Amino acid sequence: MAEPSRNVRNVQFLKIRADPTAHYDRPDDVLSDDRFEVAQKLEILRQWGRDLQKRDPNPSAYGRAGTDTTAGQIARAVEALGSDPDEILKRRTN
Repeated sequence: MAEPSRNVRNVQFLKIRADPTAHYDRPDDVLSDDRFEVAQKLEILRQWGRDLQKRDPNPSAYGRAGTDTTAGQIARAVEALGSDPDEILKRRTN
């Protein structure tokens, strides 16, 4: 089967980025998705973090990379991609 065109992959990326939990069970699943480049995977994880913050803005519920919370899983996935979770998963201050 032929590889999806760039436009098809871009549409897939936009749909997934808009609602990561509709497409992945765990943040680690983003890492194994070969359709996307590292920068796109980071965007998906960033959106997952934003969605998590909207649901639970309490900073104490926001885990670190060593925890098993969803935020902790996101942080570990971000680290696995070679980025700083604090940059990707910035907490809102307002």
